[in-house]
Amino acid sequence: MTDEQTPGQEKRQPAAETGAPRVRRGRRAAMAGIRAGVATVGLALAAALIGAASLLSLPEARLSPPSTAITPVPAAQERLCPGPLLTLDDSVGADSSTVRSHGSPKLSYSATAGEVQKDELKESDDKEGRAPVLLTLPAGGPGEGPLLAGSQSQQTKTKALSGFAAADCAGPSSDSWLVGGATTTGRTTLVLLSNPTDVSATVRLTIYSENGIVAAAAAEGIVVAAGSQRILPLSGFAPGIASPVVHVESSGGQVVASLEQSVIRTLTPGGVDLVDATSAPAAVTTIPGVVLRNTQARLTQASEPGYQDLQTVLRILAPGKADSEATVSIGTEAGGDGGAAAEPVTFSLTLTAGRVTDIPIDMLGDGDYTVTVTSKEPAVAAVRISTVGDSGAIDFAWLAGAPTLTDRAHIAVADGPSPRLHLANPTDVAATVSVARAQGTSEVTVPARSTVAIAAVAGGHYTLSGFAELLVAVSYAGDGALAGFVVHPPAAAPTPVVVYR
Repeated sequence: MTDEQTPGQEKRQPAAETGAPRVRRGRRAAMAGIRAGVATVGLALAAALIGAASLLSLPEARLSPPSTAITPVPAAQERLCPGPLLTLDDSVGADSSTVRSHGSPKLSYSATAGEVQKDELKESDDKEGRAPVLLTLPAGGPGEGPLLAGSQSQQTKTKALSGFAAADCAGPSSDSWLVGGATTTGRTTLVLLSNPTDVSATVRLTIYSENGIVAAAAAEGIVVAAGSQRILPLSGFAPGIASPVVHVESSGGQVVASLEQSVIRTLTPGGVDLVDATSAPAAVTTIPGVVLRNTQARLTQASEPGYQDLQTVLRILAPGKADSEATVSIGTEAGGDGGAAAEPVTFSLTLTAGRVTDIPIDMLGDGDYTVTVTSKEPAVAAVRISTVGDSGAIDFAWLAGAPTLTDRAHIAVADGPSPRLHLANPTDVAATVSVARAQGTSEVTVPARSTVAIAAVAGGHYTLSGFAELLVAVSYAGDGALAGFVVHPPAAAPTPVVVYR
């Protein structure tokens, strides 16, 4: 205690050193709490505003670039006919590439409107100087354009070549499958490659056989000049093959591909045929127009040595990498008079991937048939038929799978014995087909999943309409003469193209 302090009196601290600091700390805590509360309220309000904005339909602004729909000018339609029948210089056909034509085919062609132009290709490997004929229909106006059709036929009889052959005049393609022919002894098969375009085509051949793909380096890089035809013996790529299938692919220009097969047994010619391209690999392949005549005489002849290939044969290939189960159905075609067809014959088989299978189907008697192949993996197919005439003349034909026609079709029937149209309806609904010809127009009802055969006129022209989908073939059958071809769809109409600026 100092001198100034009285007894009992405590020494007091200055206010600034005692109570003041506690007051400031309390105020700070209170202010922090207030600020936190304000922030929380602010976040809640912001979230509410965002949620409300998401529920509102806000105005949109979209800009579309200016555009113009342009319909291309329709191009001229083209159909190329294979040309005259050919032989190699040697009688057997092995190890020779020199070909000569025999005579000239008869052409039948027309269009639903306009004038058809007919010209030969500029060049051919034919030493006689004959070339395939190109049919051209100049482009029409907009809308549903005219249709062009053409076909050819030829009867020949020489020491090395005898028989009747017919073929459709087809449009060029960059991808074709040829099912038919053989290169065994006495069987000559020629590959015909025609380029009607203005651009050179480079062609690759992939050849399948009963043993798988044939290794043939020379089958690639085959040049077919613009406006020319190449004729190549198949034996030069794949000798000794009993069951060939040829896949033709081209780059640059497109080509029309086909085969010609001829047979000679010892010194006796045994038929000739032009093999059209079959329909592309698919799960379902339909082959209408399988016309069988003089069956008993043919079977008797087929039992003799060297005549085994007079059998009726179905040739199938699944070109993929997987084996496939397949079902074959053979139905009788109605005669066009409304009569019902017989129940179809069916059987199943396994297709080995990449290997060609030939299946005899000689359980059939005389009649008109449609063969349908249904497979798990896409396949190609064709049927070989043969005949022995009353005169002893022998002929054969390869019948291809038919492509689908839609809405309408135009057909030119070349000259030949007893021509018939075979109308196959692949849909589940009956079709009423309008058949217009020079003699007038008639209607033919084709039941669902059925085929109707009607008589045609040699040299006649037919326009079909009123159907959704249809498969059409033309057949010929005479004394020692057989031929047939499928009708190809018209060129696709150009579709509008939208151009953005």
